[in-house]
Amino acid sequence: MTPHTKRVITGLVLVLVLGYLIFWASPLEVALGALALSGMGLWEFFSLFWPGSKRVWLKCVGIVLAVPLVMHNFLGIPALSAVLFSLWAMNVIFLVQSGRGRKEIDWQGLQIVSLGLIYIPLALQFLVGLAAEEMLLVLLSAFATDIFAYYFGSWWGKRKMWPEVSPKKTWMGAGGGVLGCMSVSLVFGLSVGTAPWLVWIGLGVALNIAAQLGDFFLSALKRRQEVKDSGKLLPGHGGFLDRFDSVLLVLPAYMLFQSLYPLF
Repeated sequence: MTPHTKRVITGLVLVLVLGYLIFWASPLEVALGALALSGMGLWEFFSLFWPGSKRVWLKCVGIVLAVPLVMHNFLGIPALSAVLFSLWAMNVIFLVQSGRGRKEIDWQGLQIVSLGLIYIPLALQFLVGLAAEEMLLVLLSAFATDIFAYYFGSWWGKRKMWPEVSPKKTWMGAGGGVLGCMSVSLVFGLSVGTAPWLVWIGLGVALNIAAQLGDFFLSALKRRQEVKDSGKLLPGHGGFLDRFDSVLLVLPAYMLFQSLYPLF
């Protein structure tokens, strides 16, 4: 089976899983799905810094602390309180470790876990409050950016865009990503939205910028840690973060945009 075939098959499985979460799952199921995705993403993120069996207990603590971030609506606590609880839980662990003269967790380790919690579950918790059409729009925008950029870059890409961060990305690929995201946003908006078409064009540009920045961030992180993929969870795609890195920034970008201008 070629890498491209694996990529397509894995993509189809993801479409089925995400389709269920969007169209048929209850809010609780969406939250549990976001929590499961957070756990997978956090494990990969922490493993970039602590590969293999290094600091397994700290990775598990970080994943457990994702629960209040994603499930805060069902726990009856404000989102900000959930964030502060998770961050202060790490501070307390650091304090106890320091007071006992142990160095299993240093200040850098604390920051890695805290960044992971903000980077992944805090972004994915936005899925819980989205309507089905909003969730579909966000995911399609992120995936269209990735897919169009991949094929435009593979077929016509020559000039490198930012080789110090991501050697394979080209200007032609970036242009394809813009085209794909704007097309999805415009068609989606004209079909089910209420905002003017210029707003949907602007949304497509904004979400595309967020998607490509999210992709570049993970590329820079992997390059700094000298790894090719964030994991091996998704055949043909690499790890969870390799596939959802753009979504993690598109979600908050969408929430900001729709708070400034109503779309539906």
